Amino acid sequence: MDVSGRDFMIQDMINLAAVAHQYRIRPQSEGGGSGSFGGFVMPKRMASNENGEYSVIIISVDTIEFIGVARDSLNGVSVKVDSTGKLHAWRYRGDYQ
Repeated sequence: MDVSGRDFMIQDMINLAAVAHQYRIRPQSEGGGSGSFGGFVMPKRMASNENGEYSVIIISVDTIEFIGVARDSLNGVSVKVDSTGKLHAWRYRGDYQ
């Protein structure tokens, strides 16, 4: 198992979740979602790095999911973020299991 790669992706997911939660709680007048993940767009600078490629799915106004695929395309991590900013439903793919 490639623990270091998985750990780096987990940290990326935690950072993405923090950005999404800040968007959700920020008023619309300040570029936020006013209590909703609707309209959230992942910052381009966070969509790709040396650890992998990241994408986002807005499941509902209260739930968002981040999906990360490692550079080798065989491994990955995904996580859901709820309305309180809590990360849950972690899933691991490939050697990251």
